[in-house]
Amino acid sequence: MTRAEFERINQNRIGRGQRPLTFTETPGRNQTPLVRTAASIIGAPSVKELRRGKIASKPRSPSHLEEKFTRLWNEAGGPELVPEFRFCKERRWRADFCHERSRTLIEIEGGAFCGRHTKAKGFFSDAEKYLAAWLQGWTVVRLTAPQLTSQTITAVALRLVIR
Repeated sequence: MTRAEFERINQNRIGRGQRPLTFTETPGRNQTPLVRTAASIIGAPSVKELRRGKIASKPRSPSHLEEKFTRLWNEAGGPELVPEFRFCKERRWRADFCHERSRTLIEIEGGAFCGRHTKAKGFFSDAEKYLAAWLQGWTVVRLTAPQLTSQTITAVALRLVIR
């Protein structure tokens, strides 16, 4: 669809007493193809491209537990880690941290009492993610909030260095 066709459709909508579509509006059930096409006119990525990971998604900001882990890790003198490491090409799974040389993923488990990890669906999807990582040859280290101590983080860092 060209820009002229999009504008013609908008003129028809105005003629019928409907409001015109904009490029940024959230698509409704009947507007999806039109808005998707409108987004492609201005060069915006499609929903499919975003879902398939072809377009880099905006990195999320670290949680307070991840910030605490990073601080303790740096104090312990641990090796360099890659944050928000995407270990699976087929899925959009990411590990909180990755030590690539030892093929170790570090997951900081937050929300132990009220988060998605305690609900069945979240628990099962986490288990699926960890199994997929293990099948790809990764070791997964899961740390909870009470385990984020200087002693524990130093032990993990030393283990990665000698591995």
